[in-house]
Order: sequence, then C-alpha cells, then structure tokens
Amino acid sequence: MAYKTIRPATHQEWLDERKKGIGSSEAGTIMGVNRFDTPYGLWRRKTGVDGPIASNEQMELGHHMEPAVVTMFAARTGAEVCKNSEGDWIAVDKKREYLRVSPDRLFYEAGARHIKSNLRILECKTTSVAVDPDDFPVYWYCQLQYQMGVMDVYPIAANKTVMENNPFFQVKLKEPVDAERLRMAVKQSLGEH
Repeated sequence: MAYKTIRPATHQEWLDERKKGIGSSEAGTIMGVNRFDTPYGLWRRKTGVDGPIASNEQMELGHHMEPAVVTMFAARTGAEVCKNSEGDWIAVDKKREYLRVSPDRLFYEAGARHIKSNLRILECKTTSVAVDPDDFPVYWYCQLQYQMGVMDVYPIAANKTVMENNPFFQVKLKEPVDAERLRMAVKQSLGEH
C-alpha cells in the first residue's frame, strides 16, 4: 500500500484529521474485540450522533508515559527511533483515505540500514494490569495489524506495565495474518462492499 503523511499544525487539527477515517486504535472496535467500546458506539461517534470519548486519567497517563517507554525501548534494544515520528502525524492510504494510522513512533532496529524495508512501527502501551507477551490483548493485535496494513511496515509493540514486578517487554509481529479480514470489516463499517 502507498500512503501519504499528514502533519497537522496543531493537536486539534490532528484530532480533526482522525475523524475523517478509521484509525488503528479503532480497528479492534470494528472487529468486535475491544472490551472498552462497541462497533455501534464507534459508528455513533463517527457519524456525529455522540461526541468523542472523554479523556480519563488512564488515557492521560498513557500519553504522558509514551516518551519514557520509547526511551526505555531504545535503551534496551539499541533501536534508532526516528525523530520525525514524534508528535501528531497521520499516515493515510492514498487509494482509500479512510484508512488512517498514527503510530507512536517509527524506528530502525540496532544496526539496520536506513531503508524502507527496515523501517519498523513502535506502538507503546502502558497498563495497570499484567499482560502476557505471548497472549496480549487481541485489540492491540488488531491495532498493530491495521498499522502494518496501511503502512506496509512491520510493527513492534513495547509494553511497560505500570505495576510492581511486571517486566518491560516487546512483541514482534511477523506477518499480517488477518489483514484482509480487517480491511473488509472497515469497508463494511463504512457502508462499502
């Protein structure tokens, strides 16, 4: 897939751009596997029937901890995080502009040449519950698959559980196992066939 990058001037403009399509954080909701939302609730927000989900303390904490997780990931792996991937930006599929993703960061693994095929997505997660790296939440998986499908870049999820005695870990996805099913679910949610 080919995509274009949009870099809004303000955070509000970024939020407005996100409303124009389906973002990766909404992929699990569309697939019906997000325990915090429903496809119907998402549809109501996307069509303007309901307002956006109000931010809460956990969401704000995750946003503020993201730079720390990125720093920890880079220090532990030797990865080179792309400076231009910080902040509010969106990758938009050129053919289907409703496919939109905003990965937390892009990076190159330690020692990798800086070419497109070596570029990776870093998705940072913070949570107050223990997460098994071999069985992490399926809605996270949908988010990563969606990012991989739009950008044609392999993602890595880095997690720092905000709890004593829970380790930092990373999960590497190797291939988009169910990307076509996810694309079809997005099309159906938008009324396309």
